[in-house]
Amino acid sequence: MSNTPKATATTRAGATSTVAGAAATDRPLRAVMPAPSPVSSVVVWELRRIASSRSMWLLVGVAFLFFALITLLLKDSQSLVYGEPQSVDGAMARPDTIRVSGTSAWGMSITIPKYLLLVFGMLLPFVAVDGVARDFKRRTHEIVMAARIPTWAYVVGRYMAVLVIALGLALVMLAAVLLAGFALHLWAGYPPPSTSAILALWAVAVLPAAVLLSGLGFALGTLLTRHANSIKAVLLVGWVLCQFTGALWEDSAGQGAYALVDPAAVMMSQSIQGPYAVAFFRSVGEVIEAGKPMSKQQAEGIVRDVEQKTPDLWPWILPRSVYAATGLAAVAFAAARFRRFKGA
Repeated sequence: MSNTPKATATTRAGATSTVAGAAATDRPLRAVMPAPSPVSSVVVWELRRIASSRSMWLLVGVAFLFFALITLLLKDSQSLVYGEPQSVDGAMARPDTIRVSGTSAWGMSITIPKYLLLVFGMLLPFVAVDGVARDFKRRTHEIVMAARIPTWAYVVGRYMAVLVIALGLALVMLAAVLLAGFALHLWAGYPPPSTSAILALWAVAVLPAAVLLSGLGFALGTLLTRHANSIKAVLLVGWVLCQFTGALWEDSAGQGAYALVDPAAVMMSQSIQGPYAVAFFRSVGEVIEAGKPMSKQQAEGIVRDVEQKTPDLWPWILPRSVYAATGLAAVAFAAARFRRFKGA
């Protein structure tokens, strides 16, 4: 009887010392392991929410199909006339023509800026504008704002998640173009896609547009949360109108200048095509001036050699970088002006 209390006391003391030792051991570990930054916490939290959304994966799948379908439909981007019409049995025969491969550098200088970028830009407002406005729409804003996260970290983190989705859609476009190009090469006998030219056009035309549109859409949706749907409509219509603005500058003195600053890159596409056409017809003219007959095999060899050359995109790097910086500046302005609660 007399030994029982002592054993109990010893056991409690031992347990107490063990817990104290574990707590003492845990303190250095907590001191060594840095706490996650508030921005990264917001980004991870938002990306997890987006990844669990079926509508987002549906958007990715539909975008991939659209990009691949456009590439397949434009497998012959344009026809070049290289022969003179001839009289056959008193009737004028059509001149000889040859087609430019849509997945070549020449063809992609038409497909990516004029068509793929148009569809891409029409998708981004639906991804970017609701970055913060979604909380207001679902009436969860006050709950989210009660978290111990700095206001700027909340806004910047939400935008970084939006930017990841925008760049992800850009990668979906790139993958669709390359897969469609190699499919045409393997099963339809087309030349292999010009990978270097596709990457260059994608980096110069698509990526700055992704940052610009995602930044503007996110900033406007953050500051004007009640008008999110109107902002989407304005951005959508504005982007489509940009595709047709270049027609107003054709054959004008300011065409070259506008080609450098065209946000939709349509005029960039037209400027790039010029050197390809000049190189093709110069080579054809040299053969004709030499008095040699121009066969279709010769013309095809010339166009295949010309169409695979990577375009000169250096003049557009600075203007497109300015557009990307404009999108980021819009986000910074929104982060500075955003208020957690009304009247704050």
